Amino acid sequence: MQYEEARAQYGDFYRPQFRLVVGPPGSRRIVREYDGVVSGLKVDATLDGADQFSFTLVDAFDLEQRRFVETVWQLFDRQTPIRIELGYDSQFVPVLHGQIQSIQPEFPSGSLPTLAVSGYDRLHELTKQTGETDFRDMNMVEIVASVVERYGFTPTQQNLVAGPLDLDRFRKLERSNDDYEFLRTRANRYNFELFTRVDPIGSETATEVEYKNRLYFRPSADDASNASGLLTLLYGESLHSFSLTSNEANQLPGVVLRYTDRRQGLDITKEAPRGADPDAPGMKEIHTPVTSAAEGQLVAEAEYDRLRQERVTGNGTVVGLPNLRIGELLELGGLGRFDGTYYVTGVTHRIDQSGYTTDFRVRLAEGGAES
Repeated sequence: MQYEEARAQYGDFYRPQFRLVVGPPGSRRIVREYDGVVSGLKVDATLDGADQFSFTLVDAFDLEQRRFVETVWQLFDRQTPIRIELGYDSQFVPVLHGQIQSIQPEFPSGSLPTLAVSGYDRLHELTKQTGETDFRDMNMVEIVASVVERYGFTPTQQNLVAGPLDLDRFRKLERSNDDYEFLRTRANRYNFELFTRVDPIGSETATEVEYKNRLYFRPSADDASNASGLLTLLYGESLHSFSLTSNEANQLPGVVLRYTDRRQGLDITKEAPRGADPDAPGMKEIHTPVTSAAEGQLVAEAEYDRLRQERVTGNGTVVGLPNLRIGELLELGGLGRFDGTYYVTGVTHRIDQSGYTTDFRVRLAEGGAES
């Protein structure tokens, strides 16, 4: 969705609203912004872990009884499912499906007691299951597919891309860590992304749009070479502010992996980018155990991509845009030599007394800007 389309759809961004759908199916309650019960709503989405949310319940204390209203406490109790929707007037976009993890009373000086509520999106559910798991003769694509099915995420081919990992079959994996740690460890090793996102199913311009919660385990989707129809933000117009950091320490010619295992007869040297001189000055050298030359190449390329991705990063602020999501490309303009395509790594939505704003974190996409 283009910025001007969003502006037209949301009535020039007039009357920001939120809607909380609280409780399990069959006994859900809807809490709206104009109910005056919730203030200081914040939703933080990231590629680096579970998304988080927080808000304050401001009308929850009975002065006569000198205690919190029991019905309010029960509605927002721990482990309660919640869906957070943001938008304008009566048009809402779901930005988080999750669960309340904490409800804490606060007794400030000079004002009424409040309840601070916080929680996580559904990725946090993967931290709760522990024990032994048998992935006999399964590759990573099949393992992620089994996790998607077990936790009830919406399956899609786009979120199960595993590239060379489909050759990596595990005879048996016994572990005491949880499913999240299991997948996160492998995502870090191969520089994959592991996150959940509430995605629209079908056209976002349709009258009724269905949204589903998806789990992603994939290589980074930050290649700008074939990007088109991206959301474009212009500094001084739609882009309120932007700051950029360039990390010169990551301007390296490449990465070389060296690993020797005499018992297995392995003597592996792999470089990234492919064809680079492994003995060239400035090459970053890593020594990581691998099971084959193919995996060694994958690990070397993962480290090289990680360094590239950290070279140019930035932070920006716009008017509240519920459609701005992590894991997508974004076009920034009005920045002179820093104009280009960026990859969204984090988004923070805030609705409070000052209105609705969206902060975002980006990195320069591959091939995303002129040097």
